[in-house]
Amino acid sequence: MAYQRSLVLLAFGVACFGHADDRFASSVVGYSNLGSGIYGSPEATLGKPTTWIKDAQNGGTDQKIATSLIYGAWNTAPDGSALITTIKTGGYLTVKFDNPITNDASHWYGMDFIVFGNSFFSGSTGAKWNSNMENVTIASSGVAAEPTTASVSPDGVNWYTYSTPTADNLWPTQALTWDSTAHTWGAESDWTKPVDPSLTASSLTGKTVADAIGLYAGSAGGTAFDVGVSGFSNIRYIRFNGSGGEIDGISRVSSVPEPSAFAALGIGALALIRKRKTSKGDLK
Repeated sequence: MAYQRSLVLLAFGVACFGHADDRFASSVVGYSNLGSGIYGSPEATLGKPTTWIKDAQNGGTDQKIATSLIYGAWNTAPDGSALITTIKTGGYLTVKFDNPITNDASHWYGMDFIVFGNSFFSGSTGAKWNSNMENVTIASSGVAAEPTTASVSPDGVNWYTYSTPTADNLWPTQALTWDSTAHTWGAESDWTKPVDPSLTASSLTGKTVADAIGLYAGSAGGTAFDVGVSGFSNIRYIRFNGSGGEIDGISRVSSVPEPSAFAALGIGALALIRKRKTSKGDLK
């Protein structure tokens, strides 16, 4: 519960005083062999991942399109700023969090951080800025991905490299929820909540994008990692080794709210089930 209170206070501080958002990576500490042009800015991986993209596919100059299950981040933001960073084969990118990411059993599904890339599912029709996601279906369980290896370190010296999962893979970013009453985009999704690991890509096949978004249960997607498997109790550095994939952002995972936390916020009690980890970080 203390962590929920700290998130509320942090959000208040950001809104009022413009402080850095502790949910996301805050600095780049090293890189090499990145992409060219708008895909070569390492700072594009810092802060919140992509919500809106300048729509360069529908002939409009002022349109914007939301990052979704069927439309991965690319091009630029509506203001022209860079969104994602390509890490070419043989290259790398290392980012740092100001405050450590801990291996914590209270985190959603036992995961501790999430990496967002620009993978996507194929839709039955191409996404446009005004597409009704109730009329577009996910065509297959195959995801357009460029698997990218991640490593973690508490000190920038000692490293652990994950063989699995890989970034820029499952799950595609879903920046916004879907408002089925207004038939348009709704509130922003939760960047600190992973997709339920019991969900499979095949379970989305043939469903409307709106229904698939519902299965995300408020999560913004991304590949979730468990710090526990590394043997470290906490980490601050995350490094990506390139194979042509893209990184859009990195977030820490929040704790599953206690029912009392909802009551304190005036939202009402909600029963949630926590997953627990073994000492090595495996889910029970």
